[in-house]
Amino acid sequence: MRPALLAALLSACTAETTTTDPCDGAGPATLSLGEDTTTFVPFTNGDDVPIELSGRYGIWVGLWTTGVDTTDTATLFLRYSLDDDPETTDAGASIQLQCEDGRGIYTVFAPMADELQTADAIQTVDGSTLHLTGTLADATGDTASSSVDLTLSTAKVR
Repeated sequence: MRPALLAALLSACTAETTTTDPCDGAGPATLSLGEDTTTFVPFTNGDDVPIELSGRYGIWVGLWTTGVDTTDTATLFLRYSLDDDPETTDAGASIQLQCEDGRGIYTVFAPMADELQTADAIQTVDGSTLHLTGTLADATGDTASSSVDLTLSTAKVR
């Protein structure tokens, strides 16, 4: 056998092939907040978001991530406030992102503050600006954040 051909064959036999799991979170970590995970549309500033009743009054938030390890639990933290009120409502949870084509996806219901959990009280925030920030940290310590200002609509709860 020719030496060059033999060397090529030997190197092919000894070369290690590695595969990466697209759900492991390669690349920079990003987080997008949006309307839904199946037909995800990222929120943009000023978008109307409906308040819904799902045991409590609140909003549904879809999450899409890239560069986040979806093979283990992640910690999600949502913080939101209304208009110019400095008081915030905070919610945190350990979640298991679903992996789809390397993206992490999840939908979460974010309840409004306790004092807004009556039919009369929730109507007072119709048209208000909701300042929403989401922060996600995966098990490897990678973090991603996203913020958006939304306009609340109570049309679905009237």
